[in-house]
Amino acid sequence: VSFGQGFVFALGGYGAARLGLKYPEIFGAVSILAGGPLDLEFRGPRAAANPAERERILQDAFGGDLAHFKAQSPLTIAERNAAAVRGRSHVRQAVGSRDFTAELNRAFSAHLQQFNLKHTFIEVPGVGHDTLALLRGLGERNWEFYRAALTSAQSPE
Repeated sequence: VSFGQGFVFALGGYGAARLGLKYPEIFGAVSILAGGPLDLEFRGPRAAANPAERERILQDAFGGDLAHFKAQSPLTIAERNAAAVRGRSHVRQAVGSRDFTAELNRAFSAHLQQFNLKHTFIEVPGVGHDTLALLRGLGERNWEFYRAALTSAQSPE
């Protein structure tokens, strides 16, 4: 079994969720920090505030195909791959309570729960969409996640 982790912020959190849930045999730990866009219509707060940017990203990343975006969404992958992920990957999701992605991150956590995908959801009070503030707010909990993930990682045989 190989072990890897996904750790990034915002769109990177989206990517970490997408790849970590799609390939649990590779990624033993997934850290989703303020992930977005975590909605199937790609109409979250940032996209709603800037429709031209939404269309550009949709075109550049998904060929303008909303169905392809939905198929690649962490929401879809979590549902489709729940059995493979369950009990295999350490998943941690964190967002600031004042982050514009907070509502969609809460909904994503509920989505994971719906499919019995064990994960840790942390909402850091008073933090907006700010990587360093989120990490400071996580404090020791940040390192607890990595210690737990690395302690349970199995070495390749």
